[in-house]
Amino acid sequence: MADPRQLPADIEAERQVLGSLILRPNLSIQIASIVARSDFFLEGHRHIYDCIIALSQDTVGELDPITVVQYLQDRNQINAAGGSAYIMALVEDVLAPNNAPLQAQRIRNIALRRDLIEAVHRIEEDAREPQENEGSFLKTVEESILKITSKTSSRGVVSAPEMQKDFLDYFEKLVEARGGMSGIPTRFEELDNRTSGLRAGELL
Repeated sequence: MADPRQLPADIEAERQVLGSLILRPNLSIQIASIVARSDFFLEGHRHIYDCIIALSQDTVGELDPITVVQYLQDRNQINAAGGSAYIMALVEDVLAPNNAPLQAQRIRNIALRRDLIEAVHRIEEDAREPQENEGSFLKTVEESILKITSKTSSRGVVSAPEMQKDFLDYFEKLVEARGGMSGIPTRFEELDNRTSGLRAGELL
């Protein structure tokens, strides 16, 4: 698994979305159609997001920082969420609530890229293991990527071809020289030996 410290994230975008949802709970349906709980990088933000979505679906009362804090306290999640002062700061630091959908799309896109990075590392680990059927191994590689790109069609944030390109671009950035590879070398020796490098037409 990739080192979490090296994974891409936009914490400020997450804060802006959460704060905007508290200020404008009417945005919750639109935001929920873009991002899922797991798209937030920080676990505390996931707790807050769950809380906001749950409260926004409750027609009794209004959504405000105090309500969010109380909800999290009742479920013993307030410390994991950063504390009451952190919740208050989310609202105070909101710059433009109407930009929340754009920020949500950014969060979603970055989450998909984290998925791609995790997939790369899983592929590397699998490539180090002896494979009886190389065709089966390459099929597994393809399925790993398709599993991620299939997530994009349900939310319509990034197209599958774009994510495939991002996957290959990620490999390219790891490369200093192509050497004698017929495809894109990955720096993962076992994977390069098995595939002679990745070619865009092989992952469709």
